[in-house]
Amino acid sequence: MAFLGDSDAASDGSRQFPQHQAALTILQDIAANPQHSKARWLDLGCGRGQILHHLSHNLDSESRAKIHYCGIDVNHLHVRETERVAQGLELAGQEVRVAELHDAVMMLKEPSRFDFITLTNTTHELAPRALASTLIASVCLLSESGRFFAYDMERLPTPELGAVAWRAEEIRRILECVCRSLDAPEFKAACSRWQHQSCTSWSIQLNKRYVATTNSPSEQMIENATAVALVTMASIIQAKLEEVQGILEAITLGHQGETLDEEEERSRLLYDYWSLSRALELVQ
Repeated sequence: MAFLGDSDAASDGSRQFPQHQAALTILQDIAANPQHSKARWLDLGCGRGQILHHLSHNLDSESRAKIHYCGIDVNHLHVRETERVAQGLELAGQEVRVAELHDAVMMLKEPSRFDFITLTNTTHELAPRALASTLIASVCLLSESGRFFAYDMERLPTPELGAVAWRAEEIRRILECVCRSLDAPEFKAACSRWQHQSCTSWSIQLNKRYVATTNSPSEQMIENATAVALVTMASIIQAKLEEVQGILEAITLGHQGETLDEEEERSRLLYDYWSLSRALELVQ
């Protein structure tokens, strides 16, 4: 995930975050299906195994014995911790890889497909092309009844250098244009916004049962889907950049001595301006 300068995966085994509760609820439903003898789960940006930490308290041993877990993260220390957590859960199998998330596109050449794919608190860390590739891979790697769940914040509690925090409507537009490029023109993403104490976040779901995309896209189709996604992202990033620039100019013109809150907001906006400018360079 080469893009961020200040990113770090938070792991607190004593606290269960809403996004992890949502992911586990979906996983419970998948594992409870008596027609499934196994459930393959791909955890993109697995971090330190934040979702896995709560698996033993939310899924019984019979359900866990169905799950084959595959985690991917760029940080080898995080991967090592995730592997340690997975080994203590008596899963059907576990595999944890050190890789960039956009490398998941290469998994399309493998025969296996996944019943559940998660992408939590990660989209803001990805450069535009990497985000496009990750979403394309997520859609195409789902089994016929597979489900995709993504979650992130619209505004980060603490600014991260290089981070682009997408709004719910923006991520919906990007995912829908990806699906249209993969032969699913009627797809409408189920996207929700959540107001938390420290931030506003979004979640988005895709059920492959209702999305007739191909599971074996050609290289040309992947290139086309990537190009369409990048055009959409460029338009969104440009609008976000102009919005931030306008606010900064208004603050500068009205500057008569700043309070601490105003100083913090200016600093956050400068982070956003640099991140969006960089993202726009990468997407063009």
